[in-house]
Order: sequence, then C-alpha cells, then structure tokens
Amino acid sequence: MADVTRFRILTLNCWGVHYVSKKIAERFESIAKEIKRQKYDIVAFQEVWYKGDYEFVASVVESELPFHIYFYSGVVGSGLCIYSRYPIVSARSLPFKTRTGVFESFNRGYPGQGELFAGKGIMSLRLQLPTGCVTIYNTHTEVCSVHHSVQLFEAFQFISETSGSEPIILCGDLNAEDSEVPYSLLTDVYQFKDTFQNDRRITCNLPDNVFTVKGRRQKRIDYIFYTDNGCAKSKLILCKKSFALSGKIPGQDFNWSDHEGLEATFELSPRSSEAATEPSVRKLFLGEDVNSERNRLYYKHLSTLCDDITKLQATIGCPPLIKTSARAYTIWMMFVALLLSTLFIDFSILPFALFLAMGTGIGMMVIYVGMLLDMNRIHVLKSIYKEIYFLKNSIENSDRSVY
Repeated sequence: MADVTRFRILTLNCWGVHYVSKKIAERFESIAKEIKRQKYDIVAFQEVWYKGDYEFVASVVESELPFHIYFYSGVVGSGLCIYSRYPIVSARSLPFKTRTGVFESFNRGYPGQGELFAGKGIMSLRLQLPTGCVTIYNTHTEVCSVHHSVQLFEAFQFISETSGSEPIILCGDLNAEDSEVPYSLLTDVYQFKDTFQNDRRITCNLPDNVFTVKGRRQKRIDYIFYTDNGCAKSKLILCKKSFALSGKIPGQDFNWSDHEGLEATFELSPRSSEAATEPSVRKLFLGEDVNSERNRLYYKHLSTLCDDITKLQATIGCPPLIKTSARAYTIWMMFVALLLSTLFIDFSILPFALFLAMGTGIGMMVIYVGMLLDMNRIHVLKSIYKEIYFLKNSIENSDRSVY
C-alpha cells in the first residue's frame, strides 16, 4: 500500500437549466472532454438538472471516472452528481426541508424564482482511496439569504451525523458569501479550511462572462472546504489549488458556465501517531468543544439563525392563511367571484363561460394548494427552529461564558 495518495478534485456549477440556460449541449460536451483530458480524480457538479446530461458526461469519462452517482430529488432533480476514480463505499443524501413557496416561485422580483421545482440538498460519498477513506460532500442551496442559511444548517447537521471519523471535503455552490453566518460557522466554529481563503476571487457574475446578466452583483459563492475531522489515523493535506474551466471554451465565443470552476490537489496519508489534532465535526456541531471563544461565536450565530427563521415565518403567514400573501389572497377572492358569477350564466348561450369556470376553478386550486404548502413550510421552520434553540441551550448550559 502506498504511503500517500495524491488526488485532484474539481467542483463546478454547470448551469444546466434546460430551456433557460444557453449552449447546454455544446458546453457539456466540452466539459466532459476537458475532465477526461485533465484526468481529475473526483468531480462534483451542481445544476445538472437533466439526467441525460449526467449520463452523457459519465459515458465520456467512464475510462477515467468509472464510479459515479446522481442525487434524485424534487420535480426536476437536485442537480447534484459526483464522478470518482475511486470505489464508492457508501452514499447518502438529504433533500433540504426548507423550501421556496409557490407564490415566491412565480414572483418575478424574487431572487430564487423557480426554486420550488428544484429538490436542492446535499449528497455524500465515502470513497476508498489506497491510503484510507475520505468523505466527499456536494451541496447547492437556494439564492434567498435566509433560505440558504437555514439549508446550510441542515447540511451541517447532516455532515455531523454522517461523517464518521474520517477526513471530509465539502464542495459546491453555497450561495453564501464569506461575510455571511454560514461561512463563519464552517470555518470559525466547525473548523473547516477554505482552500481559497487567501485567493478570494469572484466565482459568479464575472463581467467578462458572456452568460452574466447585466446588473447582477459579482459574488464568491463556490467553495472547496476540507478538514481532518479529528481523524486519528489519516491526515488530509492541501497541496495546491487553482481556478478551473475559467474564461471562454477554447475555439468558442462562450464560457464553460456562468460560474467559475475550482480545483484542489490533496494528499491523504496515515498519521505517524494515532492522535487527533482537532475535535471532530460531530463534537463541534454539538457544542461539546472546550474552547469558550468558539462557543461564544457559535451561540451568537445560532441566535442569528433563530432570528432569521422568525422573520421568515412572519413573511409566509399563519392560519387562516390570509397573511400568506396579500396579492395571492386578492387573486383568490377574484377567482371565487368569477366562479360564483358562472352560476348565473346560461352555458348554452355563452359556451365560453364553461372554460371560464374551469380556468377559475384551476386557479383557485393552485392558490389554495400554495397556501397549504406554505403552512407546511411554517411547520418545517418551527421544527428547525426548535432544533437550533435546544442546541443553543445546550451550549449555554455547558459553558456559562457564552452569554
């Protein structure tokens, strides 16, 4: 057995939204060929919404990356998939419980329009490398700041429950910038290292990207994080990192995607002595760390998340569903009036009124279902709020210096 395993990992948001994204077929063909040419060992994609695109890439890279998996979720999928040179020991996934509502999805001013149909979440693969195992996590969260903050808490909870005691690499499009609470939770509390911490270049909405929508703010939201996870047997060392699939595709006048790709090279090797240098992610997540300064920061961030959830609940509504959306309620009442008016119409004289009644009934049903789904969202948020609240209390009880 080799003493050290060196491997390269790539992450990219592929922007594979059919009927919305541009040049999908040409871009996926170029991406697949480039992955094969570069001989990456692990590739994590986001926004591969169509399974046919995933299967096409798999067929091209089969000789280099024979192990791969696609995460099914939502109406149009999760968009998440991973390709690997190394055998898959186990695979798990979690669709996020926090979701965009029906009314928000059809609101043109909402930043996450269309998120309702996407089953965003987090997936994990435990891979068997020659010198040990490593767990790869791939995630993509929603654009709305409160949503992605709560979704990333769900992701952190999932990681803490599934990571075991082996090194971890977390990559993906977090939709959270490095000035936000989720980033601080990852790096300052859970002790993940950001591979590009000293090279914080923009990864989305670059001005020279032909797919960038004019007026959108440049952001750094794509990452590769890593941690030894308190592993006593193996250590994970970052050797080098670089931006990948940047700029325009050679010979073409368009980019690989609307995001920049990131790649990193790691070494996985056995420890000389079985002694963990940092607490495990599980221990840090549960607030069982003896570092009071870290616990104070954790307590503060959890309090912020609780406040954000409370604010989000207030915008969704409460029984009897009137506050769900003033506009939706008004439209719903209009539909009621239209439907009642059809009761007094002679359909033999005005046959089009039948279609009016049918359309009105369907419209009422869509809005009412939207209201019911919003009630489900409220219950989900209340559940997550309780989880965060009790976690915050446990930190407070174990370390009185946090408040």
